[in-house]
Amino acid sequence: MPRVAGRPGPLEAALRDAGVDGFVYAGCDALSVLEELLAAFVDAPEEAP
Repeated sequence: MPRVAGRPGPLEAALRDAGVDGFVYAGCDALSVLEELLAAFVDAPEEAP
């Protein structure tokens, strides 16, 4: 679920290898990004206190 703010450019492969799942930048499909993040939080198991 980790996202990086900005276009990845030539670092995309290295960032994805490091665990980045996506990128948020001007012109990206913001609705799609928000839907993916919401789904991840809704489906995530609750943490014990």
